[in-house]
Amino acid sequence: MSQLTIDNVDPVLQFTDERLRQVSQHVSQDIFDSAELNDWIERLDRSRQVYGGIGIAAPQIGLFQRLVVISIPAHERAGFGQVEATPLHALVNPEVVWFSDDSFKAGEGCLSVRGYEGYVVRPARIGVVAYDATGKRLEFEASNLYARALQHEIDHLNGILYPDLVAELRDLRKVQPVEAADPVLAHNARLARAAALTM
Repeated sequence: MSQLTIDNVDPVLQFTDERLRQVSQHVSQDIFDSAELNDWIERLDRSRQVYGGIGIAAPQIGLFQRLVVISIPAHERAGFGQVEATPLHALVNPEVVWFSDDSFKAGEGCLSVRGYEGYVVRPARIGVVAYDATGKRLEFEASNLYARALQHEIDHLNGILYPDLVAELRDLRKVQPVEAADPVLAHNARLARAAALTM
């Protein structure tokens, strides 16, 4: 197989593309354990590798299906400590069924919001129900960086990007200062209200 490059993988849609705001549809049970579903997963992972993420959701490459792929290497990460490896896997129709009461703020990036980093408060632990590619039902608890990655990717399935969740303008950064009128914040109602109050 040829080396993966941006020329031979699906491009990742960027935040200005309104298609990212739609709610993705459930993957039909008819295509569990199929060549079509496996192709979607392979395409997602190829784009994830080339663009350099630990996770990717199907809408990010224009597949508006409830499907995510995650692969987290073991490493030391600020705010998370030593992160255990999470092997490459796909989750079909994932749903968060409970959130812990404890939460924390940590930095996030996104393949669809290139050039930015934002600090978002999320629950520290979650319970998830999903299916694997063969249709096997999975029910598990996630914590630390894995829990955050899952919440981030499942948000994509619901048309939510992480900048929508930042609480203060200073929590979103790029190479140049971010202005309240920056288009990446267009769907953040909290910051829009705060900007109106300061005028």
